[in-house]
Amino acid sequence: TLATLTSVPKAYSAIVMQGVHKGVFRPMDPFAAYFTLIAPIVFYMASAPIRKELADARLLDIASLLPDSFIAHVQDTMRRAFASEPARQRRSQP
Repeated sequence: TLATLTSVPKAYSAIVMQGVHKGVFRPMDPFAAYFTLIAPIVFYMASAPIRKELADARLLDIASLLPDSFIAHVQDTMRRAFASEPARQRRSQP
């Protein structure tokens, strides 16, 4: 049901808002953050058949973009995008 489908976005929103309140994340709309995270994962999963076809036909060398590598990339991107200013400054210091 629709109510059941809301459980993941609601849980994600709660996690984001907790991070915002603790100063770990910058202020943001939690549902925009949810879609920012989910969209690339859905696109990656949905594109698996075409990526396989492209790789098999040797039209695009994407063999190195394995799921673990992709998820690590998304995690790094989200950490940087969601980080509060103090966290960003700490990360940029040598």
